[in-house]
Amino acid sequence: MALIAIALRQDSAELLGPILPELVTLLDTHDPTHSGTALGLLSLLNPKPPASLVPYLLPRLADGKASPQKLSVLSRTLLRAAPDDPAVVGAILNLLQEHPGMRADVVQMMGVAHTVDERAVAFLGASLSDEDSDVRLMAAQALEKQPVETIRSFGRQLAKIAGDPHELSFTRESAARALKRIGPQ
Repeated sequence: MALIAIALRQDSAELLGPILPELVTLLDTHDPTHSGTALGLLSLLNPKPPASLVPYLLPRLADGKASPQKLSVLSRTLLRAAPDDPAVVGAILNLLQEHPGMRADVVQMMGVAHTVDERAVAFLGASLSDEDSDVRLMAAQALEKQPVETIRSFGRQLAKIAGDPHELSFTRESAARALKRIGPQ
């Protein structure tokens, strides 16, 4: 309980820094309580997990036995630690080949992380035309928070979504807010 309280502090990455190797070691235990708690603590680190965790966490994305929930927490933690690391973005995008059901979650993560990695931005743009309405919603919301130059590169797609009466209202509204940020074209 004390570790959780510390992990919630705004300086938890610094406070827990000395025991991060032990927390990473707990990820390998066969006790799901210990490994889950360790992963939870690593994901809560503030202001963000240190980039030094990337080499320890990145290989875990290739664990074929990991649940989609665990892969999601690992991905979110990695994106918080290194949002523009091509290896992190690539590994997370590769996950989608085996776990396509994670698409909406990954789009949302990349939006929150404000990643400007070229592959991530291309993925966000491609997600605007995904068959899944949740993925399109997450993509519109993610792009809404991206730099103006990024939004501008998807202006046509966003305008199409904003004007599509068959699209979810939340998706149309997010697309319209993104377009407002870039002004008239």
